[in-house]
Amino acid sequence: MLNTLPLPTDAPSYRPTWRDDLAVAGVAIAMRMIVFGVVTLALGVPLSNYVVRGDGESFVLVSEAMLGRIDYTSIDEYHHRIFLGYPALMALVGTLGVPVGVAGLTITIASAGAAAALAGRVFDDRRIGWATTMLVPHWVINSSLVMTEAPALCLSLLGVWCARRERWIAAGVALAAAGLVRPMACFAVLAVVMALLAGSRYRNAVVVMVACAAVFAMGTIAGAMWRGGVLESARIYVESPRAYGGPIFVPPFTSLLRETTRGQFASVGFSIYIWLHVVFVGASIVMLGRQWRRSRAAFDLLAFVWAIGNTAFVLSIGSIWGYLHFPRFHILSQPTLLSAWTRWLPTRTWVWVLLASGMTVFAIFGVRATP
Repeated sequence: MLNTLPLPTDAPSYRPTWRDDLAVAGVAIAMRMIVFGVVTLALGVPLSNYVVRGDGESFVLVSEAMLGRIDYTSIDEYHHRIFLGYPALMALVGTLGVPVGVAGLTITIASAGAAAALAGRVFDDRRIGWATTMLVPHWVINSSLVMTEAPALCLSLLGVWCARRERWIAAGVALAAAGLVRPMACFAVLAVVMALLAGSRYRNAVVVMVACAAVFAMGTIAGAMWRGGVLESARIYVESPRAYGGPIFVPPFTSLLRETTRGQFASVGFSIYIWLHVVFVGASIVMLGRQWRRSRAAFDLLAFVWAIGNTAFVLSIGSIWGYLHFPRFHILSQPTLLSAWTRWLPTRTWVWVLLASGMTVFAIFGVRATP
């Protein structure tokens, strides 16, 4: 194991086994399959409608274009905003004859299971694996749809896990792949590099950065050559009224405070739900910071940097998105936030299964309500 990323002090007694890995991954996958089954079979939502909910329509259309089934230029420009890593994976699976919507759903659900198992391994604590299976509610909803959060989190955790095992090139490649799926994975890269630098592992940090930069650059160039521009996503986010329709970044807390006082885009109940996430994230960061100040351990620095970097980004997102999607945008740093609460997490499997049942019901209604 990577000596500069020591284990949390209370982790060894909860160290996951391969049975724990299978259990958390199996429950994570089962939860999302139940959501899919209930929404499509019991609630009557057709598969063709299910796979285009949320951002699914954009990913399906771009994947179809990658396979040459439709003309990319014929797609509404709004759909051009997405990053190409995830639709490329969908198109790759689609070459096997699998419909791209089903391919995307399969990738997402499998990634959710793998992410839960990897979280337990990264933190060497099965409680974090169980927590990543089902917490927070938005995570279960989005990882039950054709969305990027699950594969991006899975690849980010894979990169950190490779770093824990001192597989530096593999760590860089996995983190770059996560960035190609969802660029917010950059905060995982920053966290790993800073942890290595804090442990005076300068050469290893350089290897991770070079491997990550090389793979990310190759993927970005390939995508730019295919669709004819590097900054197309950013331009569309700024210009399209269906996206940000203005500045991508604003001073921190601007979107949260402005949209809360307006009360125009969310009910009182949903606004309370958002602000509960704000409190959870803030408290988690404070505890992670205190933990690092006490220990000065590189692993604690990694968790703190990952969480605070992602949060600073989310707080600075413009338009209504920094408000409405505050819970969603924290999914990529979720395991680090959850690790701050380790001492309060349940230790018995039956408690987690009970929580999983409640979260599954919540996700069913959430997916049903997703346009």
